[in-house]
Amino acid sequence: MNSKLIRILSTIIGTVIFIVILVMVFRIIGSRASNFQPTNVTITDIMENSAKVTWETGDATLGAIKYGTTQNSLNFYAPETNKDLTKNHSVDLTLLSPESTYFFEIQIGDKLYTNADGSAWSFTTKSKGGGQSTIPTAGPTPTAASTTPTVTPIQTLQISPTPVAGGGSACGSTDCDSIKANLGKGCTVTDLVRNNCLAGETTPTTAP
Repeated sequence: MNSKLIRILSTIIGTVIFIVILVMVFRIIGSRASNFQPTNVTITDIMENSAKVTWETGDATLGAIKYGTTQNSLNFYAPETNKDLTKNHSVDLTLLSPESTYFFEIQIGDKLYTNADGSAWSFTTKSKGGGQSTIPTAGPTPTAASTTPTVTPIQTLQISPTPVAGGGSACGSTDCDSIKANLGKGCTVTDLVRNNCLAGETTPTTAP
């Protein structure tokens, strides 16, 4: 066989073998990378100044949280405190500000992982004081005001009979017209009753 042909065949075979090995390496690396993909990411124990982030991975590893107050400025870094490789991960974020929104990504090795839509995860801390409301203390039960009106005794005005010309008084008159003419001048309604003026002037009426 021609030596030149042998060299060509050797080169082709070597290239094929190299490509096959390279593909296998990428598959292995890709498989391991997918096993590091965070799943079941959960934010719990959210307080005024702290929160806890937990997640899971297919392979045991260690990770960290990069976080900040905007998606483009994840300037803070919080690694896992566990020294052993694990599939169940937990990181406590502290020294946070109350009533503030934080964004974070999970770093494993030199790769940053985000949410399924490519954005960072986020959460908002509680307001100062924990948002607790003050329950007012119940005061005494108001007493309903009495609906019964207070009756003030009416004083009876005693009017002395007014003398008329010729002696006597108008109130002593038995004539109804004379009494009517003198009302306000010494006679009272009682005089009218006594003289039948309020009873049709026909039937005598007995005053109380």
